[in-house]
Amino acid sequence: MSTTDHEADFNNWLKDHRADAQRHFAIDPSRPGAALAEMIELGVPIDTWPFVLTPQFLARGTHTALQTGLTAIFDGIDTVLREKFRHDPGRIAEALRLPPWQRNLPWLAPGRDWARIARPDVVFDSAGAPWFVELNAGTPLGGLAMSAVLARMYGAWPAAAEYLRRAGASHVDTVRALAEHLIEVEHLDRSRLMVIAYWGNEDDNVPPHAYRGLVDALARYGVTAVSAAVEDLDLDGECVRLDGRRVDAVYRFFAETDSVPGFDEELWHHLLEHVRRGSVAMIGKEGADVYLDKAFIAMLSEAAGSGHLAAPLPGRINAALPWTRMMVDEFAETVVRRRGDCVLKPADGFCGRGLIFGPATEQRAWEQAVEDAVTGDQRWIVQRVVSSPMVHLASPGLSGVAFADYSTQTGVFAIGRRFAGAIRRCDPSLGLNVAVSLGAAQGSVQIL
Repeated sequence: MSTTDHEADFNNWLKDHRADAQRHFAIDPSRPGAALAEMIELGVPIDTWPFVLTPQFLARGTHTALQTGLTAIFDGIDTVLREKFRHDPGRIAEALRLPPWQRNLPWLAPGRDWARIARPDVVFDSAGAPWFVELNAGTPLGGLAMSAVLARMYGAWPAAAEYLRRAGASHVDTVRALAEHLIEVEHLDRSRLMVIAYWGNEDDNVPPHAYRGLVDALARYGVTAVSAAVEDLDLDGECVRLDGRRVDAVYRFFAETDSVPGFDEELWHHLLEHVRRGSVAMIGKEGADVYLDKAFIAMLSEAAGSGHLAAPLPGRINAALPWTRMMVDEFAETVVRRRGDCVLKPADGFCGRGLIFGPATEQRAWEQAVEDAVTGDQRWIVQRVVSSPMVHLASPGLSGVAFADYSTQTGVFAIGRRFAGAIRRCDPSLGLNVAVSLGAAQGSVQIL
């Protein structure tokens, strides 16, 4: 899927208005462009935080295909949880080889929908079909506030806003969908606080502007939120409080391992007791990293190919999910031989870390990687590679607007199992592993 006609038209329009674009999107911190005012207010380091100016334009048919794929995958996982595991926590924990500290977390609130919040990674193939290469269910949706900020920056330049209006383009307001979900489904009390929580220092977790952006964005829809460290919460009473105010929900922007700066196991278990008692709700990663585990993708793909699922579910899954299996000895010879078609992923990996793409790996190194994946202690999956599309995009620079080729992926936001917007990630190195943690830029997604 090369640069679409709508992207090419926007690039050409931007070139015709290059001087205005450079003024509105100037990333010099001493003289920032007017279109970046919201980023400046949130503390985004605009001269080092990479983003692109060319939006991704999704036609209505593509939007429908994304929702169709989401529904197929959610329905498939529901079926696997029911038929393979009988919703038995012990069986799931054993299959995923969860560490002891995670084994009880998925069952804090039995009966609640595991797929309330998700942010799957999607790669579009050369024909424009979306493939869901990661599920990322239960994620705290760290980038959702910035997706809205990236979309709103065009509104600060009237000419750009008018261009998008004429093109019939608009962005899906993910934060509004989240706020409605929190109030209607999670029963968040508007008179109380929601704390967007982290361990230790704010800077040790996701970038601070992600917290601030979410706080500000939720306020637009009547949700009173603040960001604070878990250590600042008063957990000693019948309810959770912050500076004397009752906390109705904790939005979980944190993990709970010894490798996380500031992690306090005693505090963590104290907070969990409140969640179990129902005195506070936990939003995001409620089930630890269970539903972020890539083993679920492999189980789903295998189930779709086993003949055990009732039609038409297998066909729906196979149309959305590339062939994926747990990396075991049974597949080693085939995977070695088909290096150009495969990618190896650590089952418990995240943020693009540890991925080994066959097409980018020498044969001898690939053979060793396959052997290590089969014989080592860590669990791995193998997945059919869907090559990232190459697109020609504009980006701001200290010397002005520049144009270059990028490989891309799309992070899809799903709230309450429905498509709720997206954010684009773009790699200027044209690599197959497109991840923000590895330096990829981000960009707005617009629906036509």
